[in-house]
Amino acid sequence: MSANVVDPLIHLAIAGHGIACLPPFSIRQEILDGRLLSLLEQHVHEFDQFSILWPASRQVTARLRAFIDFMTSRLTPE
Repeated sequence: MSANVVDPLIHLAIAGHGIACLPPFSIRQEILDGRLLSLLEQHVHEFDQFSILWPASRQVTARLRAFIDFMTSRLTPE
């Protein structure tokens, strides 16, 4: 199965419908909870980069600043 978003793949993996190749930041809690297991770590040598782009301006709105801070806190590797 392929999907444009990871949520259905996470749900299917948790439900026991196979394995999935997912970005570590998207399943951090599921692995900590024991709902998912990490497989083949020794064979994964690179991870994709996740970027957020927004229009350059002198003023960053409070809404945009909150979004940037939220995403940074969720995507920073541990």
